[in-house]
Amino acid sequence: MHSTQGSLLVVFFNLSELMQIKHTGNVVLQ
Repeated sequence: MHSTQGSLLVVFFNLSELMQIKHTGNVVLQ
């Protein structure tokens, strides 16, 4: 159970990081 929660947390943080990078890239491109 804890392993599943850990995986979800990792995925969530990875998604937030990717979104932040993508957002920053879009701002830089603009």
